[in-house]
Amino acid sequence: YLVHLADQRLLIGIFHGGAFFLMLYNIGLLLVMRERLYLYYVLYVGSFLLISINATGIGFEFFWRDHFWIQSGAMPLFITSCCIFGLLFSRNLLDLKARSRTLFRFSNIILGINLLAIPFCAFLPYSIGVRLAMANILFAIVYALVAGSHGILTRYAQARIFMIAWIALLGSGIGFVLTAA
Repeated sequence: YLVHLADQRLLIGIFHGGAFFLMLYNIGLLLVMRERLYLYYVLYVGSFLLISINATGIGFEFFWRDHFWIQSGAMPLFITSCCIFGLLFSRNLLDLKARSRTLFRFSNIILGINLLAIPFCAFLPYSIGVRLAMANILFAIVYALVAGSHGILTRYAQARIFMIAWIALLGSGIGFVLTAA
């Protein structure tokens, strides 16, 4: 058991370190390029990292040991912020404001729902907050897949890479859920 635990913690550490350095690299790009897209990506990766650190217990073990409420109640907030920044990144990368007004307007609706969900996630019981956050992330995932498919169908070059990344992320998420169950 201890050997398995050590291997698992090593892999988790490699993942978190890689995500952290990805954030640092994109902060550098943000400072040099001064494009809002990099800010959204940094915030998306950061919120995704917070979800992972919270879910694995590493945050409580190393970062917020004296703040039990973060470990016990912040997951819905982390999920909702990941959803918000993922949507902002997706719609800007795919240039939906210029390429599809309908998808852009729909993203505004999803963003508004997520912004309204933040106070509910903070003050409702944890079980309800997590369900609300999961429903929001489900809509955001479907939206990202539809927006990426639209980009591919309209031959937008960045959409192919976007969809490959989304499918890889979804595949790894499914793999994580299956191994955790």
